[in-house]
Amino acid sequence: MPHRHRAVRRAHLDGLGLNYPLLTTEMAKGPAVARLRGNKGRPVVFVDDQPHNLASVRESVADASLVHLMADNALRAFLPPVPDEVIVVQDWHEAAPKIAGALGL
Repeated sequence: MPHRHRAVRRAHLDGLGLNYPLLTTEMAKGPAVARLRGNKGRPVVFVDDQPHNLASVRESVADASLVHLMADNALRAFLPPVPDEVIVVQDWHEAAPKIAGALGL
């Protein structure tokens, strides 16, 4: 997401108890996530509403947990299907325990 939306997203995630690091970028998502992860091999969860962003992360960080979350779930019908290994959730409340589990928390 563009940097200009960071404060709003951070406040929303904090309000949901999702106090995880948040990266904003306008570059390709896969290389950005790989750079954020570094060489430590720590678990990564990537949440996005665009299948092409999820695919970009899969290409750059093969073991990342991928979560497809949309603000308006009615729009899913207009997108290509996501791969089977992608976790599809309806909202942040459903996503939170899945994120925590993928991170080993």
